Amino acid sequence: MFEILCLVGTALGVNMNMGTSPTSLSPLIVSLPKRRLLLFWMTLVLVSPEAHAQRANAYDSNFEIVRAMLEQPESQMDLANIKLTVDKMIDPATHKDAVLKKLDEMAAEVMASFPPGASNLLKFKALRDYLYRPSLLSGRRPFVYHLEDDRNPRAKLLSVYLSTQRGNCVSMPLLFVILGGFVAQISSKTA
Repeated sequence: MFEILCLVGTALGVNMNMGTSPTSLSPLIVSLPKRRLLLFWMTLVLVSPEAHAQRANAYDSNFEIVRAMLEQPESQMDLANIKLTVDKMIDPATHKDAVLKKLDEMAAEVMASFPPGASNLLKFKALRDYLYRPSLLSGRRPFVYHLEDDRNPRAKLLSVYLSTQRGNCVSMPLLFVILGGFVAQISSKTA
């Protein structure tokens, strides 16, 4: 492990040779700029056996959760719950209840825009217009594709898409399908 630290130190511009002892690193670390120091400490954490054990345990736990969700009969799968569970694995700060509440509110707004006796095609168009072509009178901004941040895993979170209204090839179709499901649930309860 010390050899890895020496390689990282060398990459950061610290003159370290393989004969340097771990206890003599402190004068070298003091001379590092903050960004390099942060990178150095993050590397220390990432190469530690404890960090690997924690990530392995989290991975195993997440794998079992995903497996259990996918083994359910399709008729019992709740896409919103599955998406938010996976989002919480990516970002533990995800507030599942807040996102579900927002989806309920949005579904009610979409339902309110349906003309009486609306066909499925009209409902589809109303949902599309609600998300991507809101009327000027609504005061809402359209949900748009975010061209600059599509490789960041956090950018694919449903909560981020709802708050920024800027999505990608994962979050945009999922919101459309999930919101359509919420609208269908509300429609079936009121029918």
